[in-house]
Amino acid sequence: MTGILDRIRETTPDTLEGVSSSFDDAPRPVYVSRRPKNMIRTVEGADDLKVSRPAPKAPGMVKTSDWSGDDSPMTTPGDPHDARSEGQVRYMDNLISWIMEKDGDAGAAARTWTDNVTVAGKWSYDKADKFSISAWIDRLKAKNAELNAAVKNDPRTTAGPVLTGNVGHDALIVRENRSGKPMPQYYALREDGVVKFYRVKAGTKPGWWWIDAQASDEFHPIKNVARKNEILRAIIAAGPEASMRLYGQELGSCGRCHRTLTDETSRANGIGPECEGKI
Repeated sequence: MTGILDRIRETTPDTLEGVSSSFDDAPRPVYVSRRPKNMIRTVEGADDLKVSRPAPKAPGMVKTSDWSGDDSPMTTPGDPHDARSEGQVRYMDNLISWIMEKDGDAGAAARTWTDNVTVAGKWSYDKADKFSISAWIDRLKAKNAELNAAVKNDPRTTAGPVLTGNVGHDALIVRENRSGKPMPQYYALREDGVVKFYRVKAGTKPGWWWIDAQASDEFHPIKNVARKNEILRAIIAAGPEASMRLYGQELGSCGRCHRTLTDETSRANGIGPECEGKI
């Protein structure tokens, strides 16, 4: 140690000649990879359920043209620091859920882009930066407002006697637990050639429902009342029991209780043996 201190004291500007001061020759910092923050969202209407959103599994760039471009970050781990506040994380999460309930593809693309930026540690408070937190929130808000306007102007949700008023609780079979509180049930609908999945639970108020759209293992709350009634009327038109069975046949989970169907006959029916006589 003494020798090192003596060398430092003897150092003069002449002896430093030729030494780089730009740090160009400094070694690159080595980052320790770790998983990004595990964000938990409470699904509206299901106080006892929390859905954990895992980090993206595969590296790559977002390709959906509506939400990405050449500025999309790679998902290879970089600085794991998330510059967003807890409120900003929650607000982004809510906006993406609202977008997804009206446009599944746009919502999924927005979710992937957000996850990629988070994993890459690119979030910035600089409004001029392409990964600006406030700029991305503004873009999500604009997209949500655009979709809201489209739904409002859609004659299927604003006109006609069939689409007025809330669907009553007596229109569907309401499953209750031992204490008499409504429990969720699961339905699938074929819409424009695509099968879509929903979790439906009657609310405590007459004519009020909690409805979540299912995407993979995640559930995204639908808050637009007109859209809720549109889904409920579609289930009624297709037949509630048939919609439950379609859910089980497509996903292998009972449409009434959501338990996994392990019996071949139950999978073919879409309903478990214990629920078969209760619907």
